[in-house]
Amino acid sequence: MDELINELKYNDNISFDNLSIENKIDYSLNDLIINDINLFKSDIIEFNFKEDMYAIFRPSGTEPKFKVYIGANGVNLDAVNY
Repeated sequence: MDELINELKYNDNISFDNLSIENKIDYSLNDLIINDINLFKSDIIEFNFKEDMYAIFRPSGTEPKFKVYIGANGVNLDAVNY
């Protein structure tokens, strides 16, 4: 698990198919405050893409699993099909 999360954190050459990474947020660096909500340090990596999509990666807290959350914004389903 640590090897995978570290690869996501420290590899600046990581790519996701043809998506363009806009920014990467490492939630383990320090507490974040978003919309007046304090998000405490956690082993989570978030990638935001220029194509108005995001991917969030985190290890499970209870099992030897890695969880991935993916989202896309668009006016309809056809607009977010990639």
